[in-house]
This record gives sequence, C-alpha cells and structure tokens, in this order.
Amino acid sequence: MTVGTARVAAQLDVTEREDFQQAARTLLAHPLVTEAWPDPGALALIRRFEEPLRNEFWRMCRWRLDLGARCARLLRAGDDTLPVDLTVFEQRRAFVDAVGALEQLGVLTVVDGATDAFLTTSQEHGGDALYDVDADAAGHLLVSPPTVLAGVDAPEDFLVESYPATPDGAAARVRHQVIRRLLLQPTVYFDELDEEEHAFARHRRGRLRDEIERLTGRWLEIRSEGMALIEAPSAITFPGSGAVAHAALLFGGELVEDALRLAESGGETISDTPEPGRRIGATAGEGAWERVVEAFGDRFTADYRDDHPRLRRDALGLLGRLDLVRTDGDDLIVRPAMARYRAEVRLPDPVPTLFGVAGTSGADHG
Repeated sequence: MTVGTARVAAQLDVTEREDFQQAARTLLAHPLVTEAWPDPGALALIRRFEEPLRNEFWRMCRWRLDLGARCARLLRAGDDTLPVDLTVFEQRRAFVDAVGALEQLGVLTVVDGATDAFLTTSQEHGGDALYDVDADAAGHLLVSPPTVLAGVDAPEDFLVESYPATPDGAAARVRHQVIRRLLLQPTVYFDELDEEEHAFARHRRGRLRDEIERLTGRWLEIRSEGMALIEAPSAITFPGSGAVAHAALLFGGELVEDALRLAESGGETISDTPEPGRRIGATAGEGAWERVVEAFGDRFTADYRDDHPRLRRDALGLLGRLDLVRTDGDDLIVRPAMARYRAEVRLPDPVPTLFGVAGTSGADHG
C-alpha cells in the first residue's frame, strides 16, 4: 500500500483503519517502539502508516512522529530533567529500573556483568556492566533534536510551546491541550480545565469524540462531569489481575456505595471538596475496607492474608494512580469515574451526578 503525504485517518477504509488505530495505540502506550518491543510486528505496522500517523498526531496534538531505521517514537512536550543522587539507594534502584527498561526495549544489551549488581555493591567497589548500544534507538531517545535545543537557554524555556499570537493560534493551543489530556489522563473533568479549555471541551465534544475514536479505535465516554477514553492505550489496565487490583476494585466499590448513601441522605459532606468527587471520612473509609476484609479476606493471597493494612495501602495507591480515589489527610475523595466499576448499577432518586452512575441521561455517545 502506498500512503500519500496528505492522507489522514478519515480517508482510510475499514480494514486499513483498524490497523492504523492499532499502530496509533502502540505509539501512545509505549515511549519507544523497536524491532523487538512491544512485539516484532509493531514497528513494521507503524512504518506502514507513517504518513497518516504523522499527520494526525501533529494536527490533533502537535506531537511529532520520529521514525528511525530501527525504532519509532512519538515526541511529546518535554519534561524538565530530574536531579539524581546515586548515593541514595532509592535513586540507585530507580536508575537500575531505568536501565532495565532500556534493556527490555532493546536499546541496551548486556554483554558482560549484570545491571542489578549496581545495587548490591558500593560505588567504590565495581558493580559495572558492559552493554552493546543500539545507536539508532538511543539517538531517538533524545528529548528533541539539536536544531530545536539550540535556542534553549534554560529547562523551563523548553517547556514553552510557541503558537502564533492570533485567534487561530490561541484556538490551536487550547485544542491541542484538551486532546492531549484526553489521550493521556484516565479521566478529564470539566471543572479541572481552565475557562477556555472547558468551553472548548463542552462545545466541541461531539467532534472531539469522533476524532479521538477514529484515531484510537477506543470509546470516548462523555458525561456531565467530564470525559474518559475507555481502555485508553496509555492507561493502566483496570480492572486487572492480581491481589492488589482485585482489592482495589472491591474497596473502590464499597467507597462508591458510601458516597451514594451520603447523596441519598443529603449529608453535609456530599460536596465539600473543590475537585469533582465526594468526601468519605476516615471512619467511613475504614468501615468500607473492613467490609472488604470480612467478605473476601480468606481469599487474599498468602503474602497479604496476614497483612491487611499493607494490601489496603497498595490498593489505595493503585486507585490513586488511576485518579479514581484521592487522599486528603485521613479522608478519601471518591472521584466520579470510580462509579463506573460498581458491581451493581442502580439509579437512586434523586440521581447523583457521579460519573457513570446517571445512566444515559448524562451520556453523550452514539
């Protein structure tokens, strides 16, 4: 198949579009795609749809597709670098994890020694490893090519994206920022957008839905509180397998039930939080966890069966990374999207506005 330089996703036929969407999801899910990662055919598929992928990601997000001889990368807005102190064990551990990730991607291949040896030996006594480096893949890990970095004097300067000082330039900035959020965040809440982003997301939600679904092949759910790209490529899979994921699902469900009871009773603590969500006090939160332990404690895996507090911390950590539950001191804030994962869906009267609970009345899809 020959792909023209002006070709975009809307011009692909059904069969092509499914393959194109798979390639787009791969780029969104993986910071670097090589001949070996995430699977042997991924890079070839991206190369097949190079031009429409390049056109769509630039038009929708202002992200650049960087395709090399043996790797591909979707270049997004850059980060500031983080200071590293390798005399601190936690930072040494993080460094080893980063090197391990490069090995998994195929950027580095150990030819002598072992990466983990850096953890078990002091800096003064070796612990080195020798690597073969894939120069092509390593070169594409640079945040930006030298031509872009030439005019940057400080890290914060690199984060400033230049748009024309015109109404069209301002509109493009807002559009790109909203679409980036939808592709990368578990849920985008209208109340957490600035005024211009909020107006754009609400007024253009139908067009946003069509474009994002055409790019990713995933469903953009739109509710009164916000939007969520279901099974987003860059998101942590949830519900997932394993003890922590199961406990998080059960705990989150119990917290939603408490939030709904508060809504039905008209309690004063329903909306006393600045962000979208419902506050659950420390006592109620502990009660929700105790119900999980009472009902399912005998099914916990052996490493958690005698350490319920650790499982609660790990489960709550997962819910936090997914932005389904936030902590505020000893209190918990149940985010609206958590209600999507309730084991039993019911519509109380009056219907609360928790995301995913209000049935089709708050949805905008199909």
